[in-house]
Amino acid sequence: MQFGSYPFEINTQIPIFSSVSFQSNLRTQEVGGGISLKTKDQDFSISKT
Repeated sequence: MQFGSYPFEINTQIPIFSSVSFQSNLRTQEVGGGISLKTKDQDFSISKT
């Protein structure tokens, strides 16, 4: 689809970014910092393509 000069998509049930947390503290060194990303299925989304 096109809105003005910007193409976009309308989707249902796609995984999206939900939250980020760190499993480590500042004293412990882990590769990647112990990062944990969570996703969830969004019921409706509009995204730029």
